Amino acid sequence: MDDSRPNLQLLVLQLEELGKHVTIAGNGLQALELCHAHAFDLIFMDLQMPELGGIDAAREIRKLGKHQPRIIDLTAHISIDEQEACLAAGMEEVIVKPVRNNTIRAITKKQRNTTKPISATRIIEENLFDLELSLSAANSRLELADELLTLLIANLPVDQQAINDAFTHSGPDQLRSAVHKLHGAVRYCGVPRLANAVEKLETIVKPGPDEDIRRALNVLNGEVNSLMIWGRTNPDPFDTKDARLN
Repeated sequence: MDDSRPNLQLLVLQLEELGKHVTIAGNGLQALELCHAHAFDLIFMDLQMPELGGIDAAREIRKLGKHQPRIIDLTAHISIDEQEACLAAGMEEVIVKPVRNNTIRAITKKQRNTTKPISATRIIEENLFDLELSLSAANSRLELADELLTLLIANLPVDQQAINDAFTHSGPDQLRSAVHKLHGAVRYCGVPRLANAVEKLETIVKPGPDEDIRRALNVLNGEVNSLMIWGRTNPDPFDTKDARLN
């Protein structure tokens, strides 16, 4: 399960390429209901799911007392406290998006549990857009990479407005949710500068004072605006082999 349709689409493709049969749950409650009716070997679970969050869903699945699947958390960002909560709820590993093919392959072959989180991220260069990173995150599928980037840029005004409104008018929970939604999307789009800005904001929105959050939000707004301008002037970034922009 994942709260982003393109992210979910990519994960399904990766698993199906490995010969796995995939069942999709739209939210945590649906995942629990499916586990009541079927025996699954492996579950990929996002933390922030509608109806029932990933941690609560994992905890309830562990209470079923029947065939127990391996449960892997997929998230764009996770704190130490959240990581510990995942493990305490019965998840076996924490995977930081984007998830590479070799990581998926290793997970599907793995038998024994581990309490050590796996980071599936690569070292990110400070580019506005990185073609190689984008294609790598999309499993070398140019059309999918193009779709992910196009969808991200198209949704940026709405996501930016939601984040700024949450900071101005709502509490930290709403702000955290809005930032997390954008964070999940940027992880798969080859936009490292924006990804870094989102990650920074999501990291400090929990313990940080308002002024720290405001500074991080200003950086994020700048990166969002830069990427939207770049998107308007580069409508076909995948038509060139040199799509890196500093």
